[in-house]
Amino acid sequence: MGKIKEDRHWVKSVLEDRYKKITSEEGQKFTYLGMTIVRKQDGFQVCMRAYIEDILKLYGKTVKACVTPAKPGLFVVNANEQKVDSVIFHSIVAKLLYLGKRGRPDILLPVQFLCTRVKAPTVSDRRKLERVLGFLQLTKAWSRIFDNSKFNKVETYIDASFAIHVDGKSQSGSMVFLGNTLVHEGCRKQRLITRNSTEAELVALSDYMEEGELVEGLVVDLADLMEEAWCTRIINRLSRLSWMPVRNCVPST
Repeated sequence: MGKIKEDRHWVKSVLEDRYKKITSEEGQKFTYLGMTIVRKQDGFQVCMRAYIEDILKLYGKTVKACVTPAKPGLFVVNANEQKVDSVIFHSIVAKLLYLGKRGRPDILLPVQFLCTRVKAPTVSDRRKLERVLGFLQLTKAWSRIFDNSKFNKVETYIDASFAIHVDGKSQSGSMVFLGNTLVHEGCRKQRLITRNSTEAELVALSDYMEEGELVEGLVVDLADLMEEAWCTRIINRLSRLSWMPVRNCVPST
């Protein structure tokens, strides 16, 4: 999908020299591993509508369209509830995890929680799964955009929700932007119990600072090829850890 034909052919020849036999496709639109990738004037669009429709078909039940992928009480677990079929539950959750990591990061939070429930899912877990499917039913045409604006900055947004799990642990989340494009996203339950929201923010910073540093390392390696100066910042919205260099993350006074 490069602009210059000679460059595309050069890349292909290099790959053929290394791997001998490859499969290639040229054009403004193609599909790959469930993703439909389209070149637009402002960048690239990744849509997984067909993949979502296959998931809904595999589930085999009608789900109600929902405007959000989860409701309050997502992390509440009732172990005494009736259990449901774990095989289909596990299969659907695995497919949703792939979907979330490729084209729909907006479903990652509930899906990653459901990943912890695949061994013994309950009726409530099934309702939570159907909530995600209902959201996808309503928004299956949504696409992920890779903007073609200049990659002249790295921004890492890190946040935490304090003590929202039943065992008192908090939740971390982050997004890493390269220019205007979201290139990495993540959310996870914190591994230790914190005493207040400030500590939870520090743990979140520790959890996800590495992702921002990895992208920073990439752009530093490429910096000599670019005319613009690179800038990096970490934004932590709920604590005083704001607008600090990635390599100098200490609480402000």
